[in-house]
Formats: sequence, C-alpha cells, structure tokens
Amino acid sequence: MIQDPFFTIDGKQYEIKEVAAPPTPVDCVWGPWSAWTPTGDWSPCVNGTQSRTEQRTRTIETPASNGGLPCEGPTTETRSVSQACVVIPPDPGGMIVAHGNNFKHDYWLPSDNLDPAKLPTPEQAIPWTAKVNAAGALANHAGGVMRSFRSLPIYGNITPYGYTVPGVFDSLGKRVQNQLVSNFGTDMMNARNALKNWSKSDVTDASPGPFPFRAGPRGHLILSPYNTVYGHSSRFSDGTMSTNPHSPLFLALQADGLMQGLMRDGSCRHLMQLPIPDNSYTNDFAQWEANRIVFFYLDSVNGKVMKVDRTNTPWEVTTFAEGFGLLTSCKVIGQNLYLMERSTGNVWEVVIATGARRVITWMGAGFWLDYYSNGDLLVMAEDSRMIRVTPESGVQTVVNSSSMGNRGWVQCSVDRHGTCGLVDTVYWVTFTGNSNSHVQRILPDGTKLPYIAHGSGNMSAGESKWVAEAHGHYLWTVAVHPDEGLIYFNGAWSGQPGVLGVAHENDPFPAPYPYKDVFQYESGVGVNMLMWGGPQRLLGQVPSFVCQIGAYGASATGITFDYLTSLGYEGLRNWLNSGGAGSVPRNMTNAEVYFPMAYIMANSQQHLVQGRKLIDDLRAFMGVV
Repeated sequence: MIQDPFFTIDGKQYEIKEVAAPPTPVDCVWGPWSAWTPTGDWSPCVNGTQSRTEQRTRTIETPASNGGLPCEGPTTETRSVSQACVVIPPDPGGMIVAHGNNFKHDYWLPSDNLDPAKLPTPEQAIPWTAKVNAAGALANHAGGVMRSFRSLPIYGNITPYGYTVPGVFDSLGKRVQNQLVSNFGTDMMNARNALKNWSKSDVTDASPGPFPFRAGPRGHLILSPYNTVYGHSSRFSDGTMSTNPHSPLFLALQADGLMQGLMRDGSCRHLMQLPIPDNSYTNDFAQWEANRIVFFYLDSVNGKVMKVDRTNTPWEVTTFAEGFGLLTSCKVIGQNLYLMERSTGNVWEVVIATGARRVITWMGAGFWLDYYSNGDLLVMAEDSRMIRVTPESGVQTVVNSSSMGNRGWVQCSVDRHGTCGLVDTVYWVTFTGNSNSHVQRILPDGTKLPYIAHGSGNMSAGESKWVAEAHGHYLWTVAVHPDEGLIYFNGAWSGQPGVLGVAHENDPFPAPYPYKDVFQYESGVGVNMLMWGGPQRLLGQVPSFVCQIGAYGASATGITFDYLTSLGYEGLRNWLNSGGAGSVPRNMTNAEVYFPMAYIMANSQQHLVQGRKLIDDLRAFMGVV
C-alpha cells in the first residue's frame, strides 16, 4: 500500500492511485468426444457389405473469457462404417426361409418359415453338465476292463444331408465326397481350398455352408470335416482331474491350420490360426507330453514339420524339420518325433533335442501313425493294413493283413491308457465306401470286431447299436481320450462330432424299454414324426421338424434336445404343435405328439440323469397307455 499518495511537483499537486492488473484471458476448452452411436439401422446387404451412419458429440467444458480464444470446430461428427454381411432371403412376412428339402424315405417336405423370436438365444444354450463322478469326468475311466458304450450328446449329432437345414447344406455332402475319394494329394488340396472359401459363409447363407468348427456356445452348429482331433488331458501332475468346464476336452486342427478347442461344456473356441502356405495343408499334429507347452504340426505338401511354443500369446511358430516328401501323420513318443512320409512309405524318427533323423521302417501306401503303451508304433496304410513296429529295431508285426482297397483316408487311435476298455485296443476308421460307417476295433489279442456294438437301440443319448450314418457317415477321424472313457468320432458328412462314453454296471442309463420303438433310428415312430413334421405327412402338407432342429437335436438354429427338454412336458408339446420354430402349426393329438416328445427327451442330458423315469412321467402326463 502507498504510504502517502499525495505529492507536489512545480506547485502542482498529484495523487497516486493503485490500478488493478488486467484479467488473464481464458481460452475455450472442448470436453471429450462421446462414444460413436448409430443414427439408424444397417443398410440392406449388397455384395456382402452393409453400412450405417454413426455420430458422436462434444460440448464446451470451459467457455472463453477475458478475451480468450473461442472454441473452433463442430459439436457433432458423423461417419459411415461398414461390415461384412450375408443376404438372408426374407419371405413376405420377413422371416428366415429354411427350405425343407428332405429326401429320406422319398418324402418331399415343403418349405417352412422360421420365426427368429421362437429360436433360443446364445444365453439359452444349455452347457454339457451331466457328470458321472465327483471329479467332474464325463465318462469313467474303464481301467483296462472291457466295457460297453453309450452315445453322449455333448456337442449333438446330426447329418448334413437330409436331416438339417438344407438351405445351408445343399449338395454339401456331394462336394465332400467328390473332393476326397482316392487321389489323396490332389483332392486334399481341393478340400483345403474349399475351407478357405466356405469358411467365410454364414450359417444362414444358402450358398455353401461354413466348414470349420464354429466358435460359440453349445447348441450352435459345429461343422468339422477335414480336422484331426485328439483328446486333451485334464489331469494334473498329482493325478487329480481339472473341473474347469472351460478347459478343452478335445483339440482339433483343421486342414487350413485353424486350431480349435472343443470344450468340456460343449462349446467351441477358436485358439489360433496356424500359418499354412497356400500350396499346402496340414494333415496332423502331435502333442509333446514331456513338455506340454510345445506341439508339432505338419506342412504336409512342403514336407516340413512346424514347432509351436505356447509360452506366450500369440504362440511362437518355427520350422523344426524340413526336406521330407508328402507328410501325412506325426506322433511324439518320449523325446522322439515320428513321421509318416506317404510319398516314399518311409517312417522317420527325429530326435527332438538334436534334429538327428533316421528311417526306422517302410510300409507301402503308409498313411497314419499311432503308438502303443510300450512305445511301439502302429503304422496304418491307406488300404487299412496295419503293422506294429519296434522303433529301436524296426521289427514289424502284422496287426491287420486285410486290404480294403484304397480308401483315400484312414485313421487309427490306440487306447494305450485303457480308458475305454482293454489296454492297447486299436480303434480305426476308413473314409469312402459303405463299410466305413463304423468305428472298428482290434483287441490286444488280435481279435477283430467289425464295429462298436451294444444293445439293440440306436439313440443319440443311449445305447449305441452301431456308429453309422447319422453318427458319422464317411468317418474321418477317431480319438480315444487319455483320461476319461470317451471316444471321439466324426464323419465328412456329419455336421456334429460324436462322442461315445464307457458304460459301467452302475451307469445311470436305464434298462431297455418295453416301448422301445419310439427311439429306433430308422423304424422308430419318434424320429419319423420329426422327419414327417406330424401326421399330415402323407399329403406333404407340413415341413419337417428336422429342418429346424436336426435329427439329433442340433442345427444352425441353435436348438438342442436339451433346450427342448428344458421347456417341460407342456412347453414342449405346445412348441411342437405351434410348428416348433416355424410358422406352420401341427395341432397333433396327445397320442401323436407323444412320439416326437419321447424321442427328443430320450436324447437329452435329463434322460442320462433320470433314466426311464423321464419317459414314464411323460407317458403319464400325456395319458399314453
């Protein structure tokens, strides 16, 4: 403060006053942009692309003052975004059209219009929950004892031809069959190229359907031709089992390098796209039990073995060995990798630590490898001949001398842990030909069994009479699980993997029913009612139910028999009579609708848990004598 504001100069008096400093200018400040939000719906799908406009806004956070700079620029921004899409042909009511084109029993089934509002959402997919022991196993370890089998609908079983949505699968089976008949090398490349193109199609596309395993919850279609599959061990080092439902039950590698996990809860997960050159495909992969972070896979055409280290994400892929001819199979035994070189018939041994290699044996038309509990190799030729080879000496022992002619594709799996029966039982399948629709066995003593046989019914969730047609037409792969009593199988015309489980004396599956005709695959009224769509079948007045849900309760619509069973007796009856997911009502009597209801429920997890009581209670509810 000024002490004396007054002073005089030359006789004039002056006064000093304090003046405030001018205010500091404050520039305008924008607040943050909001998230982009759509201003309308997606445009119609044109040439595989659709677009929409999105908008974001912002407001002034600090206004300009004291002569500060104003905010410049708009308060609103718009942009156009696009995405890939598939044209869904609408009917006049705007519903999805599923062309009911089913030629089984020479029935022509008319089209049905599926109502999206009647389809289950992904959140309604019922996971696989039926366990048989406290450790969370899906099927008990057989402990080296001969047992029978039951079919477990973990993923669901359907056949693409005739029994599901033909708008997705028109001519799919014929494409597969024509691409892999006898000339393995050429036709396998055709298959690999088909994978590159067809995998881009959506399940609602009427052009070629999706070929790879489709990631998603249980109940959504999981296609699986052209895959090599192995059981994934869930056993810890102390011998206990993992109970994590999200751990893989099986691992699958598709011919174009897509690695998949088939999960314990019935879902499917994409793990990684492994690099495969455009001129090649991968025919097999091998897990290294001594170091489970590492596995190997084949660049088959280029004669290379690739090594995958899963320590980090993404996985590290390097070339492990090269310079071979056409490679069709590989296995790791201890510290050695064994390769089947189909172009020469040589079976190679490669030391993993050093890369040193040697030919240990030769087999003309050799195609597939597996190994026994003592480390001996099993070599299978394209014509189904098999030999057992001691790697150290190369000594051969004939396992199967019967030639079935060139099959184009064969595969074998040795039960070296005794999870499904006698230790070192050989399970094998062949591709092409009528005799290949079975999972066949050779017992340790050399006894040959033509196929897995048990009981006289053929139900998806029941006793397995034989593994054929709807369970695995043109069988492509078979895999015995290392921990549990499970056998995986799948055919090139099968849209869903099949899984057989060991049946013990204390198995909850019920004794044979006195009203068994309901459940027979070919002659049973239940499955026929699903195919016919109701008693109006003779006049061709109604579409087939299997065009909606598949013969075994899994289809592109995501409907499973577990989902339908969860509706309850009255809910399922109403669902079927209303036309299911379609628009054509059926109005069946209790006596008529009972048959498809019984067939659906007998193929559900509830049936595995409750047994015959589930069907007995259904009969009482429906008033069926």
